[in-house]
Amino acid sequence: MHLLAPAPVGGLETVVSTLAQAQSRAGHRVIVAPTLSNLGEGESFLASLASTRVEVIPLAVPGRGYATEYRLIRKLIADKHVNVVHTHGYRSDLIGGHAGKQAGVPVVTTVHGFTGGSIKNRLFEALQRRVFRRFDAVVVVSKPQADLLRESGVPESRIQII
Repeated sequence: MHLLAPAPVGGLETVVSTLAQAQSRAGHRVIVAPTLSNLGEGESFLASLASTRVEVIPLAVPGRGYATEYRLIRKLIADKHVNVVHTHGYRSDLIGGHAGKQAGVPVVTTVHGFTGGSIKNRLFEALQRRVFRRFDAVVVVSKPQADLLRESGVPESRIQII
């Protein structure tokens, strides 16, 4: 099951859509559960999966409805017998990663990059790097990302560079 909070456009959304479709074509049962906080949010992302065999289950939660989101993810993991949670982006990394670990299923993330910026954004990125220490696998797209995660305490054995 892939978890993300889609933006109107972006690389993260394209990666999730492409990966989910490829996994489905390879014979895997794939669920994508995007967190949607506003009416009409994620329309282009949802459209990218509309005519595929990927099961899409939107999680409608208020903007800061983190406890609700956590409960919905835990219920989805149990109801759908999810055997791997794959998170994308800080919100899904923090909430979905915790839900997956608490449910006892392996948790994987793909790190789509860090942008720095505001103090709030840098805080979220620091939290992400901290929770990655507990993930079963952390997929990165460059050696500098892998180096940063190692420096942040993510075990070398869990980092996979693509």
